[in-house]
Amino acid sequence: MNKMERTRQFLKQAVRPGLKVGSLSILAVSAYAISITPSSNSTVFDVSGTYEGGATLSGMIDIDTVGSGGVTGGTLIVISSGVTYDFGLSSEPQFYSPDYWQVRFDTNGGAPEIYPGIFLGDSSNLDGYSGGPLCSETFTCEGNESGLIFQRVDPPLFSGNLTLATPEPTSFPLLLTGAGAAVGTLLRRKRKKA
Repeated sequence: MNKMERTRQFLKQAVRPGLKVGSLSILAVSAYAISITPSSNSTVFDVSGTYEGGATLSGMIDIDTVGSGGVTGGTLIVISSGVTYDFGLSSEPQFYSPDYWQVRFDTNGGAPEIYPGIFLGDSSNLDGYSGGPLCSETFTCEGNESGLIFQRVDPPLFSGNLTLATPEPTSFPLLLTGAGAAVGTLLRRKRKKA
């Protein structure tokens, strides 16, 4: 018995009344998609901004928008004079004022450091936060602006913003699998009628 015949025999045995191999594959893909979906309350925001002097700010920040957990993670990147600096969330406590939420990002516990201020609007915490401006020269929060402490110089953020990140479509492969199974079923029925 060659490989093709064994495969046909397996498929004949795998087909049971009312339950097809296509249905099993859709079920398996669904279970996988559910298992890789994050269950945290963190929402990912894309960061963009410009400092005085032309340095650019980019990256992402994870914010707990449900449980008042503040900023839960993120990576920020500053490109200044052709040099790239990577920043991670510091373990230093975060604080908020009535107008903004401030957190520290640094490079492995040292300088340079970034202190982005996230404008809260009418809220006193990050619950329900959906994006908006960073405290900067063009959008001051109680007179404060986000700063980059770099080589004993503190250039302020000229402008900056947080926008909801576009999520990776984990359901797209599931949709394609379902569509493929539906097309296969229709073709099989069409062949049986012919």
